[in-house]
Amino acid sequence: MTATRKSRTPRTPRFEQEPVDVSLLAIYLGLHMGGSAIESYRGELEGALIRAGQRADRLGLIRMAMSGMPQAIVPFQRRIPDIHLAASLMDDLGRACFRTDGSAVDAGFFIWVGDEVRYVDDIGDSASRVPEVLDPFSTRSLLRDLSLWTSKPRVEVLDSAEGDLLELIPGTDRFACLKVAPPARKQLADKPQRATVSLLKVGPKPRDGGAPSALQVSRVALGQVTLVRESDSLLMRQIAPEFLMEMHAASLARPSPGHALFLHVDLLDSQFLSPLPDLMQPGASAPGWWAPLRDLSNGLGGSWRTDAPLPRSTAMALMQSAHWMWSNDLSEWAQWAWSLQHQG
Repeated sequence: MTATRKSRTPRTPRFEQEPVDVSLLAIYLGLHMGGSAIESYRGELEGALIRAGQRADRLGLIRMAMSGMPQAIVPFQRRIPDIHLAASLMDDLGRACFRTDGSAVDAGFFIWVGDEVRYVDDIGDSASRVPEVLDPFSTRSLLRDLSLWTSKPRVEVLDSAEGDLLELIPGTDRFACLKVAPPARKQLADKPQRATVSLLKVGPKPRDGGAPSALQVSRVALGQVTLVRESDSLLMRQIAPEFLMEMHAASLARPSPGHALFLHVDLLDSQFLSPLPDLMQPGASAPGWWAPLRDLSNGLGGSWRTDAPLPRSTAMALMQSAHWMWSNDLSEWAQWAWSLQHQG
């Protein structure tokens, strides 16, 4: 019997090699993930951090930090990726400090305020009371929590006759903005959590001659929902009938070849994306990605919105290996998810 090969929608290598904007925080975290899945991309990740830091380094922080400040009372020591990411984040903040790691006393840091950067040895210097980027303790705690996030986040279909549509399951309780258990304070527990939900259609955009070129992303439904906390999940409730009908209509419509539907949930401090499971089948589920953006920003001390260019294939390699991977461009994020779905 001749084996039947799974058909694939053809894509040109150019698509995966095109440069896309990726958050510097995601690039930095990718360097710490390890594993064979992204090892071959390590040089590209490091190069992106270095180039971004050099572009942002108006005041010579990188040169001073790389020197180790050997004449200082507390010499400076940090890894090269830390130094270059700090240059980008501090320039973006305009007022921040960057501490040495591994010193015997809690002193020795760079402070960047406005148009001045200097190194401080004095442990009692009040200038250290500014936001800190890449605080060694917070950064290590964040990396540990990410490494312990082993269960994939997912969405599951509920019985809409009971008033619930979908259930979002983060697969971890280690991040403040993904905690689903009700807060201890009753007034906070009773406060409804609202989210914006989009249904996206992604597929190849034909060009003249019928060959596929770029991907096309369109929003086919958009609505507001209320999220209700359960023991380990968030339930979607109070869904407008029009939005519910639009989602079901899109789900029931026979998709054109190569196209797929994706669910995007925009919460206050996090973003969720996954393929849309069959809405007519209670219990159907799909794994996705849930980015705890507030926790990533707090843990590294900078904005998740600061980007640097990477080949799309590198961004997709990160996404394939990380439950938390995201893009600040929703259309681009959906394209990565579609591409991973159609690989192999």
